[in-house]
Amino acid sequence: MFKELVIIIFVFWGQYNTSFIDEKPTGSVLSSFNSEIDVSVEIKNDKIATIIKSEDKTNEINKDQFYSAPALSQISNPNYNYFKVGAKSAIAANMETGVILYEKNIQEKVPIASLTKLMTALIVLEKNELDSLTIISKNAIASEGDKGSLKVDEKITVKNLLYLLLVNSSNDAAVALAEHIAGSENEFVKLMNQKAEELGLNNTRFINTTGLDLNNKNNYSTAYDLVKLTKHALDKPLLCEIMRVQNLNVFSVDKQIKHRLKNTNKLLGKLPGINIISGKTGFTNKAGECLILAISHPDNNQKIVCVILNSEDRFGEMERLVNELTN
Repeated sequence: MFKELVIIIFVFWGQYNTSFIDEKPTGSVLSSFNSEIDVSVEIKNDKIATIIKSEDKTNEINKDQFYSAPALSQISNPNYNYFKVGAKSAIAANMETGVILYEKNIQEKVPIASLTKLMTALIVLEKNELDSLTIISKNAIASEGDKGSLKVDEKITVKNLLYLLLVNSSNDAAVALAEHIAGSENEFVKLMNQKAEELGLNNTRFINTTGLDLNNKNNYSTAYDLVKLTKHALDKPLLCEIMRVQNLNVFSVDKQIKHRLKNTNKLLGKLPGINIISGKTGFTNKAGECLILAISHPDNNQKIVCVILNSEDRFGEMERLVNELTN
């Protein structure tokens, strides 16, 4: 067995390169995070460790801060049983460096179901109207799918609607927020697509605020784009705080209506030793089971975002992926 293996990958701005074949740990770099970076993947203590080198010294990582990844045998032994997920697409990326630690079909456009609501929440938060009151319309209540137990003409704050949106994955909350911010869901969707373009989400398109599949059309994105979207969301402390809530009661303005919320993310509190920063679930028949999970690595607290799309077991697969990356 080789005692040391060094792979140098050159990644230039605007390009995307993969160092290993699909479904293997990689040393490729998210081009939007860093420009003109050399990535060295070294074997140390029989583990793959990622080191970033750049002419800009502020982007360098202390060489002792390594991410654990699958062992050298995965590269040197062609008969090794590579770690795989059954999901249609998946990605895990280090937010501090942009290095992709795991990938599968990350540029394939797929329906994203309620992962859509991450963008919905971002637009709402940027309008900075958290304490303003919303009156729930009949149109919002008529939304299909997951409900937030809202009532017609109920008065509730934008902040509480965000809790319904991201904890309960409420579709009626999504429409109510859109109507409050932009006057209609269609106008709000224009803001979502403008933001997607601004963030460089080149393979993402929204047709609604909920993620529901409508008339053979659906919101779509890629695992790669969703990592970039999540990176932006991680800069919003309130969104992370909301998405970590397991159970909560929120009320209408007059306190007469109580909404009992239970997070749809079943991994909260279920991964010993792992600090979950945020996460969002999604499901439709076309999208399958979807999940975004942002964690901090237990060894060095660097942020890792994992995305699983169109899975038959999103929580089981995400747990195995996180364990593979952190053990």
